[in-house]
Order: sequence, then structure tokens, then C-alpha cells
Amino acid sequence: MTYSIFPTQRRNLERRVVRRAWADDEYRARLLADPKAALEEELGVQLPASLQVQVVAERSDLLCIVLPVDTSRIPEDTVAVMTGAGPRSSTT
Repeated sequence: MTYSIFPTQRRNLERRVVRRAWADDEYRARLLADPKAALEEELGVQLPASLQVQVVAERSDLLCIVLPVDTSRIPEDTVAVMTGAGPRSSTT
């Protein structure tokens, strides 16, 4: 089983969270104060205790670049939770 869809799922998740944060000031405040809880709220799932979530708000004087995780080095079930995707069955 592989998660070649990870980049697409991640972008979709990020867009979803960003759109909500832009539209909902209270959610944005929760996302910055407790990103893991806010993400769990948005996804409707409990994330693994070992998973840390960090949110950085860009500003006009701060450019943030994310170096994505190499998903080949982490368990597939963790990738599924990180992306909001459930386990996928292998087609091969």
C-alpha cells in the first residue's frame, strides 16, 4: 500500500484549514493557540498522541517555506491521519 496521493491530500487539507481560518476569526485563534486540537476539530478525528502540529502565520515581513515530510519514512496509518485520508487498499 502506498500513499502517492499524499501531496494532493495535504494541499487539500491545507486549503480547507486556511479557508476556514480566513473566514472564522475564532477558529484562526484556536488554530494558532492549539493547532492540533483545531485540526482534530476540522477533521473530526483524534490525531495520534505522538503527532505534533505546528502552525505559523505568515506576515508581510515573514515568508514561511515548508519542507514536506518524506512519507516513505513514516507509518502509512500516520500518513493517512495527517492527510485526512482513510486507509486505502492496494490496487496492485
